[in-house]
Amino acid sequence: MAMPRLTERVGDYIVAAILFLVGLSALILSQNMPAGAFGEVGAGFFPSILSVSLCLVSVAIGVSNLWRRDGQKAIHIAYRNSWWIVGGLVIAAILFDPIGALPMIGLYVLFLLKLLSKLGWIKCILFAAATAAGGYVLFDMLLGIPLPRGMFF
Repeated sequence: MAMPRLTERVGDYIVAAILFLVGLSALILSQNMPAGAFGEVGAGFFPSILSVSLCLVSVAIGVSNLWRRDGQKAIHIAYRNSWWIVGGLVIAAILFDPIGALPMIGLYVLFLLKLLSKLGWIKCILFAAATAAGGYVLFDMLLGIPLPRGMFF
């Protein structure tokens, strides 16, 4: 039995389905988090909003693909850094609690910048530190949502 040819259109349907499943999974998992009270945002608010948004975007991609006339060109999935990105994300998820949210965010951003950009070490480190600091300001200071501290805090 021959495998169907992977075209841009089929690829868009696959991406839409994967995004929908990720959004639906995140929505289900976010229901275990406190939503908050009136005038007070809980830890589950943003994951719920983002997961619903992701589901809506994936449905929009799938529906818009129905009327697409082009997209018959064959595609090949061979981006060499894909597995590094996925592997790094798995490692980041595993180490998120033990190391702490802010150091892990900084390390993962540093990893992605060195992998995908041509920036030097100093710029990558500064941007990764700024991203982790931004996460602290947004969640801890502005929203009052404590992030996992890990072994360093």
